[in-house]
Amino acid sequence: MNCTSTKEERFDSIYRSYSDDVFKLCLYFTRDRDTAQDLAQQTFIKCYNHFEDISPEYMQAYLMRIARNLFYNYQRDTKKEIKTDVAVVDTHREKLLTESLEEEYFRERRREMQAELSGNILENMRKENEGWYKIFSMMYFDDKTHDEISHELGITKEVLYSRIHRAKRWVRKHYKKEFDELINMA
Repeated sequence: MNCTSTKEERFDSIYRSYSDDVFKLCLYFTRDRDTAQDLAQQTFIKCYNHFEDISPEYMQAYLMRIARNLFYNYQRDTKKEIKTDVAVVDTHREKLLTESLEEEYFRERRREMQAELSGNILENMRKENEGWYKIFSMMYFDDKTHDEISHELGITKEVLYSRIHRAKRWVRKHYKKEFDELINMA
């Protein structure tokens, strides 16, 4: 029983981590909340049978592939049910459209994650070292040059470069995992 409990806990963790992304992708494809919820639920039902065989770093891509395939099936089955006289769209064009929608979804999701990560970095940088935060704010928000920043802060450019270097090293140390996830996002 403990083994089942552990399996269920791992699956619950996967569900909590990816359910929003799967639902958003399904909603993006279907443009209908109820259908998107059904497809998302079916995605996790299919995943439950094989999730232990999938490496964690591929789990998101695996779930998205299941959702996309379920969407294809849904489209095919819906066309059979409707039995309309309207000409069926060329399947190659349909595939390109669906892949394009998926790419657009991931681009938008990546932009959201980048904005959130940037906000977290700046917020925590401010807590860690107010001077670093001030320098980065001047550089990226006020578009000031290094000369202008060093003059305004009353420090040499060498000191400024040293502080920028230390701040960037701090960011890499504390946010490398998040950057890697963004880069490797499907």
